[in-house]
Amino acid sequence: MPGQLVEGEEALNQAEADFAEGAFAPFWDSIEKVAGSLGRFDEAVRQISSDSIQYSTLAKTFEGKPPKFPVARQSASKLTVGTATAERMKAIVRKAQRNFQFATIYEHRKTNKILVAGFTNLAQALDQMTSRITSSIDDLGGAD
Repeated sequence: MPGQLVEGEEALNQAEADFAEGAFAPFWDSIEKVAGSLGRFDEAVRQISSDSIQYSTLAKTFEGKPPKFPVARQSASKLTVGTATAERMKAIVRKAQRNFQFATIYEHRKTNKILVAGFTNLAQALDQMTSRITSSIDDLGGAD
């Protein structure tokens, strides 16, 4: 999971460089890469939450003392770093959307299919990524 965030942050750094150079398509390629990284991060958080719920159910049927679940509930709060990356992406995209040329390219690309769980296109991923990650982390923090 940290690798997914590092990959996302590196793509954001590249997006900022692309923006400064006026490289329209490479900028949006970098943003799509960030969305993919954050989507995989979110999928991993959701999987841990699902595994935690399944663990709780199975632990009740375990004879003797079951082993501890390998991820502590308190660790969920540390995952908010993913939300920070999503917020950074949102700010960079907002800056680009205030530039006519970048906004025009975005309009042409926003319906591009994006292979991120639960999102059908780039526009939806950009619009909902932060809230999705926040929700997943909150769900994990509340899992028994």
